[in-house]
Amino acid sequence: MTEVLAYIGADPNLVAGALHRFADGIKDVEGARACGLGFEQESRMLVRKRPLARPETVNLARQGSDLRTRAFVGHLSTARGTAPDNLQPFRWRSWLFAAVGNVPIPESRPAVLDALPDFLRRNVQGQSAAELVFHQFLLRLKALSVDVAHPAIPHDDVLAALVDTAAEFDEDAGLVLTDSRRIFAVSTGSQLAWAQVDGIRSWREKPLFAGHEPKRVDYPHMRAVALASTGDVVDGWSTVEPGTAVALRVDGLIEARSV
Repeated sequence: MTEVLAYIGADPNLVAGALHRFADGIKDVEGARACGLGFEQESRMLVRKRPLARPETVNLARQGSDLRTRAFVGHLSTARGTAPDNLQPFRWRSWLFAAVGNVPIPESRPAVLDALPDFLRRNVQGQSAAELVFHQFLLRLKALSVDVAHPAIPHDDVLAALVDTAAEFDEDAGLVLTDSRRIFAVSTGSQLAWAQVDGIRSWREKPLFAGHEPKRVDYPHMRAVALASTGDVVDGWSTVEPGTAVALRVDGLIEARSV
């Protein structure tokens, strides 16, 4: 089993407060054996991945709450013995990518790699199907005459490449990406849902000692969006229907289109 959480927010200093508002829709995962977290920091994408020594109960919102970032993607897996290079999320330049569900294994891995230009092929580190799908998406984006290294690709081009990538799937899966400004996702059957907050009330500082409750302050400017794999969709969250791709920014939905 795999789980994913993607987040974007207007203020990198208010991640914890925004995630607190999303908490009801982000579930604990029991038996997690690997955790990965990719996040934006000073316009760079950084990734931390770690196999867990023993099965743990992990919540991706809590994993991300200490970050100072505009965007992150977290991924959990309950699979045993996943090699570190195969852990998600994957990154390339300004992109972070993670997949959930049954990601199809290409019939010929060498053929997929041969089709990639050298600057993308060099980025493939592991053996997972999800990593190949990510690079196939980037290749499709490039085929649209898009500069894939540009930090602000039009959302309709990204959705077109994402839809073309998912159109080849015949099993339930979900693909999630962020460029730190937007979240893109597509479901071919995996349960994905998203929510948006507009203004939060959060702590001015962290507790200094046990029992200390810092003063809460209103931050009306703070907008954020989270997208998560989830079992039951709770109030305030919108489902990404199977066969649908969405583009999101901090103030909500940009566009949805069919696969």
